[in-house]
Amino acid sequence: MHENYIKPIIEEDINVWTLFEKKDGNIYCMGSIKEDRFIQLDENNKEAIQAAVGYMDGSHSLQDIESILEESHGYKLNMEHLYTWLCKAGLISNPLEEYKVEKQEMDYLSVTLKKVNLKKLYSSFQKFTDKLLTPVTWVCSTLILVGLILMIFNMKEFFTLRNYMLGGSVGLGIVAMLGIFVLSIGIHEFAHAIVGYRYGLKPSQLVLALYVGTPMFYVKMPGIYTIEPKLRLRVWFAGIYCNMSIAAFAGILLQFAEGNVYKFLLLVCTTNISLVAANISPLLPLDGYFMLSTILKRPNLRKGSFKQFKEWALGRENSFHGLYTIYFLVSVGFYATVIGFEIRWIMSVINKGMSRGYTFSQYLYEFRVILLILAVILGKKVIEIISVYLKNRNKVRVHD
Repeated sequence: MHENYIKPIIEEDINVWTLFEKKDGNIYCMGSIKEDRFIQLDENNKEAIQAAVGYMDGSHSLQDIESILEESHGYKLNMEHLYTWLCKAGLISNPLEEYKVEKQEMDYLSVTLKKVNLKKLYSSFQKFTDKLLTPVTWVCSTLILVGLILMIFNMKEFFTLRNYMLGGSVGLGIVAMLGIFVLSIGIHEFAHAIVGYRYGLKPSQLVLALYVGTPMFYVKMPGIYTIEPKLRLRVWFAGIYCNMSIAAFAGILLQFAEGNVYKFLLLVCTTNISLVAANISPLLPLDGYFMLSTILKRPNLRKGSFKQFKEWALGRENSFHGLYTIYFLVSVGFYATVIGFEIRWIMSVINKGMSRGYTFSQYLYEFRVILLILAVILGKKVIEIISVYLKNRNKVRVHD
């Protein structure tokens, strides 16, 4: 890297916020709310990095900044390393082309299908938070309490397969459950958006994506790490609370319904209970994980546990212990179990096909859902590759 000619420009809204207050030293985050990109700082490097960033205005080279920091502030900082870190974090507005912004876990494991701008809904969010949020919260709390009691007394109904057959059809029941699933996730995400707006955040987009092949919605909420930990917990818990309320309300209505209406409400109840269980689990990169990381004051718990294991396995670290070890082992066990069930299902389909003499088209039909998901993911990736190619081609033409 040529430190003398690189003159970095930091994102204009760069700032520092306290992420966690700890007795052994606070943890901070530095970043841009506009770009929704942040890095983690601690007491040891916060002042030096803040000072360095102050000179990233496009008029100082990396070498200049390094010299100024040492002579005027007494800080010895490797500016090449810091520049690389900030580029990968997406906080340099004029990065060199070879420094690509580092992808996050959601980017690796999901395929974006559609984005919806939420800015037009800010006035609606404002009206709801001003007039309805508090009474709705109290009503939902009552529903959850009553619904939970009723569901406990009717627990056996949830384990009776025929109750999930709408109009006598298992297929229709599955279709209805998928529809309820997608709608419930959408409501879940709007709950995040409304509560986040209450605490000063500006939800930017509602995104429809395939996460590990599963359709899902999620809200992009820039700056969630800039608010207090207790407020972050409320924002993350809002979606779970919303699904609990839907399940409880359906559980109450079950007491007065029968026939297909009863079965439909049972599907609503079961689907939302499943969403609560999935989202509250700290082993998936969902609400429960972020809540656990906040409660334990351990940012990037997932990434940290796998990174520490990798360093230990490669002999770069002498030990692999503590909270990271527990989280890593439980996570590996969980994912191994999920993969094991998937493999078992695939093998059972293959064995059934062999015993019944399935044709190739019959196998395709059995695996239709998996094949459809793979086709969507592959198609999306092909479109992305073509888009990048055309973009680079246009750049070459402009330079010519």
